Amino acid sequence: MQRLKRLIIGVVNILMPIVFALAVGAIFILISGKNPVSVYVFLIKQALFSEIGLLNTLVSATPIIMTGLGIAISFKSGLYNMGIEGQMYAGAFFAAYLGFTLSGLPSVIHISICILGGMLMGMLYSLVPAVLKAKFHVDEMVSTMMLNYVAIIFTKYLTNGPFYGFTGFPATVFINDAAKLPRFNPKVPFTPAFMIAIVLVLIFMVIYKKTKLGYEIEAMGKQVYFSDSVGIRVEKRIIVIFLIAGAVSGIAGATEVLGVHYRFISGFSANPGLGWDGMLVALLASNNPIGVVFAAILFGALKYGGTTLQTFMGVSNDTIGIIQAALILFLSVRYIKTDSVFALRLESLLTRLSGKGGAPKEEGANE
Repeated sequence: MQRLKRLIIGVVNILMPIVFALAVGAIFILISGKNPVSVYVFLIKQALFSEIGLLNTLVSATPIIMTGLGIAISFKSGLYNMGIEGQMYAGAFFAAYLGFTLSGLPSVIHISICILGGMLMGMLYSLVPAVLKAKFHVDEMVSTMMLNYVAIIFTKYLTNGPFYGFTGFPATVFINDAAKLPRFNPKVPFTPAFMIAIVLVLIFMVIYKKTKLGYEIEAMGKQVYFSDSVGIRVEKRIIVIFLIAGAVSGIAGATEVLGVHYRFISGFSANPGLGWDGMLVALLASNNPIGVVFAAILFGALKYGGTTLQTFMGVSNDTIGIIQAALILFLSVRYIKTDSVFALRLESLLTRLSGKGGAPKEEGANE
């Protein structure tokens, strides 16, 4: 009963920010002289109910699932790791480097080396703020955000300088064909990267539910000082959690290079960036891996649908940015708390429906 109550409250708390953000978007759509209902129906049809649209939505969602997982495990443990973007850039560039320097390898081996290299570079880059936090108690929010800019600017220098691909803009040369992830549809860059993302989701679920590390992450998120006092090696766990987040971020960057761009392009993550999208997805999903998948698909639909809106409906793509910005605002509110009057009445209703109880509990009268 308690689990069902928490599920309902969690779903409501997830849906309400989405509804409010769409309502804000509807106001701006009306200002532009369009019908919000027609626009949203068109967006949903294009992004989810056509083969090309659905594949493009999943392509957009894939890196957000991975960055969302990296943010989720950090936030769940009480660590404000804001460096997912930088860790993804580090992984993406190193994967591209391995992709265009190595040659003569079978495709499966070459792709595996590139993804593994991206993962290891993401971990290495995350190790810096991890050690600063664990050993020297440096605020991880500050260190990780600053390291984002270091990674972005340094990779821009590399693509403008030593590894410039003579493309007219900051980018490396193309990776070798053997390093390219195969596409399931020649018109869309939908690759096994999505399956990798789903496997990572399953791994995270196992970590949370079946391992000692999952229990320790939960304990640290609730009270880090208590966790330390009961024998959890908090310093070691901080480093492990940062490394896991860096690993999935590096994989996200690697798969973008190997499956979408086929080279490293400075600024490939766009604005505000896949790492920041991952943060919103993690917040919307309350750090739940399955929730991250659905939230990322929502964001993917908005990203792809936004481009079609501008082309076919005459609605500015900035409307999607407004909806995402509104989501940030509305995600800052917890609409229904587990001890609120609504929650107590919901519990009473569920008890009656299950036939296990009679009168409502007395606690509701104290509210």
